Amino acid sequence: MFRSSRIALLLLAIGFVVILVALYPEWQKLTVPSGPTGSAQSFSLKPPKLTTQEGGPTSPGAHRPLELVWSFQTQHKWQYRDPFLKKAVDQSGGAICSGIVVAHDRIYFGSEGGFVYCLSLDGRPVWSFETFGAKVGEPVAAQDRLFCGSEDNYLYALAPEIGEQLYRFNAKSEVLTTPLVVGDRLVVAARMGRIFALGPAFGKELWVYRHDHLFKSSPASDGKTVFIGSDSEELLALNLLSGELEWSFDTKSAVRSTPVVCAGRIIVACWDGRLLSISASTHQLLFETQLRGFVKSTPQLGTGRIYASTLDGLVYALSATDGSILWSVKCGDVVEASPLLSSDEKMLYVGNWDGMFYVLDADTGQILASRDLGWMVSRRSALTPDGRVLVGTKSGFIYCLWP
Repeated sequence: MFRSSRIALLLLAIGFVVILVALYPEWQKLTVPSGPTGSAQSFSLKPPKLTTQEGGPTSPGAHRPLELVWSFQTQHKWQYRDPFLKKAVDQSGGAICSGIVVAHDRIYFGSEGGFVYCLSLDGRPVWSFETFGAKVGEPVAAQDRLFCGSEDNYLYALAPEIGEQLYRFNAKSEVLTTPLVVGDRLVVAARMGRIFALGPAFGKELWVYRHDHLFKSSPASDGKTVFIGSDSEELLALNLLSGELEWSFDTKSAVRSTPVVCAGRIIVACWDGRLLSISASTHQLLFETQLRGFVKSTPQLGTGRIYASTLDGLVYALSATDGSILWSVKCGDVVEASPLLSSDEKMLYVGNWDGMFYVLDADTGQILASRDLGWMVSRRSALTPDGRVLVGTKSGFIYCLWP
């Protein structure tokens, strides 16, 4: 009796630890490369793992490692309240929690702790700005402003050169979606079902649309209409000038990625793995393709192609005409980040939760190169003007890689 009770307690303790690790992956120990941060100086990483292609139309084989140009690590000190210890915990640095944006020869991104960073193209820190939230959304540079939402319920407009706050707007709930600037409208989606249109110069509210469900999707537009997905299993189409609902489409699943608008079509990736093409004029379904796995990432459009990734670790290339699958390749267990297409459309870049970052042949899906970054890649990467790739990880590092 006593022995069985001890075994039961031991199993209960092991289960509790497993749950903690699953809920809080930041607690897992990670060895990151030592060396100077915030500078263009390179340093040595552990040797990249040479992996082989796990699937796709080409034969498996070894591929070359990606070259590291520079890295930057977030180092600001902040606190968060631990829900188990029920007390404030000191934290240094923070995971990259937004996509990376390159504009005005600067690199912008957000990190846990509520910080917005600006780096030069050679990785040197230019400025940082602290919000009152624990996370920030992906920033957007437009009209001499840098717009960024925060978990503190505010949208911030910053001076992109110096990081000074120009104004902030209270959206009444957290803003972790990406703002959209279309002409004289700044469109912002707040999590708890509100979409605002502001004047981008001073943040004056022009209209607000209220919805009964959550927004985890960012808005997109064709210049006249604003399109956004919702947890209500709908694609909503709002008039850009008035904010009135023009039409909606039943997606039959939540939409947590950003719609992509191109040539009179709206490409929508649904949470349940279906990829939809919808006519912007007739509002009719043009094609539907079922992918394997849930989808949070935004599809990437190329010439005649759509590239998508799923939480099952698969990356797809589909025909933009009829949605037929041209190729698919397995890139680890989970791919949450959106694929990124090179400017010449020859290469496709994607990272996974295992910390691997891959370069694929955009035409065939063959893995050309990779690098083990040691920690989860879960947000959109970006390209510099000269073709280098910028990748953010949950360890708080921004890596600049030469493909």
